[in-house]
Amino acid sequence: MEAAKEPEQPQEVSPSLPPKTKKKKVHKKKAAAHAKQFQKCYDLVASKSFVSRKRKVLSPRKDKGNEKDARLHAEPEISVKCSLDESIDEEETTPTTTAATTTTTDFRTTYQVKPLLILDLNGVLCRRIALQDFDHTAYYNEFWAYSEQNGEAAAREFYEDWSPPVGSLPNANLEMGNREKAIRVSKNTPNSLGTVAATPIVPCDNLPEVLKLLDDFCVGVWSSAVGQNVRQIVDMLFGERKDELMFVYGQEQCKCPSERKGSDPNSRNGNRGKKPVYMKPLARIFDEYHLWSNKSTIIFDDTNDKMKCNPKENVIIVENQDKLTECLKELKEYIDYCEKGGQEVDVRHFVTSVGQKIVNVA
Repeated sequence: MEAAKEPEQPQEVSPSLPPKTKKKKVHKKKAAAHAKQFQKCYDLVASKSFVSRKRKVLSPRKDKGNEKDARLHAEPEISVKCSLDESIDEEETTPTTTAATTTTTDFRTTYQVKPLLILDLNGVLCRRIALQDFDHTAYYNEFWAYSEQNGEAAAREFYEDWSPPVGSLPNANLEMGNREKAIRVSKNTPNSLGTVAATPIVPCDNLPEVLKLLDDFCVGVWSSAVGQNVRQIVDMLFGERKDELMFVYGQEQCKCPSERKGSDPNSRNGNRGKKPVYMKPLARIFDEYHLWSNKSTIIFDDTNDKMKCNPKENVIIVENQDKLTECLKELKEYIDYCEKGGQEVDVRHFVTSVGQKIVNVA
């Protein structure tokens, strides 16, 4: 007789867990982007821009309640302020309970940044001498006069690269090339730093004082010249201090929506009848450098055409290079005054009330 089979026990089925969904951590990505941007800026300006960057987050593990096993991690929050104050803000403590076994405590410190000044090169920090009106015949006549007294061989050795072609005659209708023009003008200009793209570079008379005043700000360079030429000019003007610049932008970062009437004598594409307008939109800066905004940014240029895409209260057109130092001094005094009075610093107020008048904006 077969033994009765025991009834099968129903197997316990564990409830299936819903598939894990990848939550979009937009806020964390934004914080990480800000942190990366902050670190880049901090490294570039060597503590000159930021007052403090201390931050820590204490988060005990779920499986171990012992505080000794707590781990540290950082998820920065950035509050942008315009400040020259060297003091560190008091830290704010915000306890947050995320679960019964986990408590996160944030110690936040406000990041303070100095105003960002964006400077053009030609017309602001230096002058590029135009060569289209250069009178080469006067120098050729000087060569022949020297040749009559000392011989043509001695004249060619003395005048080197700007000598007329071999076999030419006095009073001949000869054209001097741009390279020879640039060398001649550069060597006859006492303050010339050299030539870039066959153009002599002459710094503004008060450049050392201007560079000293720029220590109180974050600084970037934006020129409408070709990037390679811009970097060469920056090397001449800033020297070793070029590493302190936030960025160096050239023609490649500009927008060229239209062309204006007039000639471009330096054009090499055969289109000398039209000169393009290279715009410098501040929106590009704010997209790449999130720590600054309209409240903390001023752009200096020598022409209005390139600034039509920007708010007037963020633009200073420099018509007189000698006034640039006075403008920077007034800006620093304005910021110091606002900081001491506990007022919010907004550089737009300075531009419209003081800055534009100093440099004689039309």
